[in-house]
Amino acid sequence: MRLGRVADVLRGTCDRFRPGLEDPGRAHVATYDEVVVYFTFVFGSAPVSPHAVAERLLAAELAETVTSPVDGEVRMAPRYGDLVRVIRDAQRLAEAGRAVAGGQLGRWARKHPLLAAKLATSVLRRKVRRADGRPIDRGDEEEVDNDEDVETKMLRVVDEVNASVARRQTLNAIQHAREQDMYQAAYLESEPYLRLTLRKVNFGLSGFSDQDELAGGQRGDVLLLVHRSGVLQLTVAVRMPQGLNTDQLIPRTVASGVSLSWIEVAEPVMETASRRGRYDPRRWPGTWLSETQEGTRWRRIVHAGPASLVDLFRLYQDAIVEASGIDPGGEWFCHPVVCVDRLGCCGREALWTSRHRHELNGILTRHEGYRGLREPARLKVPADSSIRNRDSVWHAHASTTLIAWEQERKRFDDHLWALLLVENFLLQYWQLRAVNASLEAAGTAPTAAVARDLQRRLIFGLQEFNRSALAYGDAQDTVSVLLQSSGAERMRALLGERLDQLGSIVAAEQAERSAARSTAAAVAAFAAAVVFGLPAIDQTLNLVKAMPHNGVTGWLASPLRAITEVGAAASLVAYLSVLAVLLVALVLYGLPKRRSRLRRIRPAGLEWPGGTIRVVRRDRQDNENADEVRS
Repeated sequence: MRLGRVADVLRGTCDRFRPGLEDPGRAHVATYDEVVVYFTFVFGSAPVSPHAVAERLLAAELAETVTSPVDGEVRMAPRYGDLVRVIRDAQRLAEAGRAVAGGQLGRWARKHPLLAAKLATSVLRRKVRRADGRPIDRGDEEEVDNDEDVETKMLRVVDEVNASVARRQTLNAIQHAREQDMYQAAYLESEPYLRLTLRKVNFGLSGFSDQDELAGGQRGDVLLLVHRSGVLQLTVAVRMPQGLNTDQLIPRTVASGVSLSWIEVAEPVMETASRRGRYDPRRWPGTWLSETQEGTRWRRIVHAGPASLVDLFRLYQDAIVEASGIDPGGEWFCHPVVCVDRLGCCGREALWTSRHRHELNGILTRHEGYRGLREPARLKVPADSSIRNRDSVWHAHASTTLIAWEQERKRFDDHLWALLLVENFLLQYWQLRAVNASLEAAGTAPTAAVARDLQRRLIFGLQEFNRSALAYGDAQDTVSVLLQSSGAERMRALLGERLDQLGSIVAAEQAERSAARSTAAAVAAFAAAVVFGLPAIDQTLNLVKAMPHNGVTGWLASPLRAITEVGAAASLVAYLSVLAVLLVALVLYGLPKRRSRLRRIRPAGLEWPGGTIRVVRRDRQDNENADEVRS
């Protein structure tokens, strides 16, 4: 027995030190125990009002929450107003319980007559049913038989509702806590964007064993960022099955390579997207689930043919465009952030990178034939830009890869700093690309109105491009490298030249306006001269009337005397005509144009009576591994 136990201990020790004892050159494909890939889709073209877009998405029940970078308040969709009424009724019923215990039920009834009438009606209905021998609702019977007082039950209802809403607010609250550290305060106070959480989605991954829990089904959060430039970013997280190897991982770092066996989406998403595509609801694929979730029906669609994450993005994009009325543009771009939280082999950084360098190159380039990469291709692989020894991160303009060497389970907050860097890069890159597309669509000779609009958009886009909003120098350097590798610098130089051309068009249009105003001023001066000269003409006509009718003088004045017969009427008509012309000229050119007053923007969403949760990040050196969530 003792020898057997010693053998087991030696075998366990050997297994623990096997990675260090094995031949570093031994060939095996790397495996991964925990991988999550964040797919960020970017689209949009024309400037928008983030509050207007958010209000429409919330009203259409596509979005659940919205938060502003100014104060971090997480506001809810209008449908949560029903829960607000539930809380108020519960609080009033709790007050009624205290009133009954204190013998002040009458005072409470006078304070809340409608609720008191409802309670009286419910009690009367229950008594009538009992008297008639009819069955009483089981829920009502349980309420009657329960010894728990009304106040305690109602307060518990309030706590449960507030806790449910707090869970909804968590993702936006975490994002705001991170962006406060990442961005400069002046940039956030300008409220350049709003963040929303959309309806969740359930899906299953195809190409894996049915026994795998993550492949069999997972629930995904859908996040949306709406920027004032019209750039929208939609992010979906996909957790990969445990034990995935490199050959399986690389194709699934591309959105079109993530195959879905089935999806479940909320009815508002299906309905709104179908309106944009003019699909008949009677011909929708799939079936409705028997139970409602989150206050609505859900539809399950089993894909018989190939379907990917791109199809899911298209569904949400159609719903967003239809509900908000934005211009999505003709293109979109997807940037995946691959987060490897736990490796399946060779857990140490030095060992793993030495054994699996070719596989790492394949992940960074998203090339399945990584074993045959030539030297020029390997030279294009980005360098590790992490400043910490507990992880490595490789940023490229097409994808980002993060590997944690601590081998611990990570949370959304641990990945968020890399996501925010990618988000900032995509905002700047897509703004320039959208403006460039608009310039190409306008042609070589745009109208003055189009030129002025493009000039404003270009100045705004270059302003964010030239002045970084990031608070840290290393973050600014990383984004600068991404913009350089994506060709944004060359695009910016070309757009700078187009900006000068647009300035020339706008200047020519302003010169034409100035010439028109000068012409109008000359006409007005001539009309004024005529007006001031009319009294002298009238005096001349009166002198003609006084001239004698006989002799040569009378013969010469006879034509003028005929004019004097209508002289008074002609003078009046002339006066009125010239005055009318002067009045029109004064209205068109003389009066100052009315400036549009800036309206105060009403925040999108419903303010929750229980307030907004605040997330405070604690330092790991204080041995606090969890975030503190405060109401």
